[in-house]
Amino acid sequence: MARFVALLRGINVGGNHMLPMDDLRTHFEEAGATSVQTYIQSGNVVFDAPARQGVKLAQTVAQAIEISTGFSVPIVVRTADAWNALVEGNPFAAEAKKDPKRVHAMLLDRTTTKPVRAKFEPDCRLGERFEVVKDALYVDYPNGSARSKVDVTYSDRVLSCTTTARNWRTVVAIQQLVNAS
Repeated sequence: MARFVALLRGINVGGNHMLPMDDLRTHFEEAGATSVQTYIQSGNVVFDAPARQGVKLAQTVAQAIEISTGFSVPIVVRTADAWNALVEGNPFAAEAKKDPKRVHAMLLDRTTTKPVRAKFEPDCRLGERFEVVKDALYVDYPNGSARSKVDVTYSDRVLSCTTTARNWRTVVAIQQLVNAS
């Protein structure tokens, strides 16, 4: 068995795409996941499944959610090792330590190439700083993320992928779940 993190994009945000966490856990369990835990209401799931089956299991969950709710939900999956590497690789660790809501990790559903990453040049007039790596984007929002142009819509379009974002406090909380025995 291996441990995975699944991040659902766009559920329970602004009163849209409502999905109770009990239902979400049930979907994962019915798909074959064990030790399923959720963190807050925005679709953060830590679960165990056979190695190499995390993405397939999440796809099954996405289909079940669409059948039961009528809306589709992209799910981005990472292994426990990849999650720990994401945390260790934060180029804005000092800023995140001071204010964990200021720094975000945007996780991509696929690995990008250097030429694609080179096209990522968002309008950073609010002082944002960013670093794109193969399958993630780190963003420091010194003036908040609400009005920023460095968002999932832009990253989806330019990086040709599906992206979901979490603030650093959530990233660290998920890491604690991932590493709990």
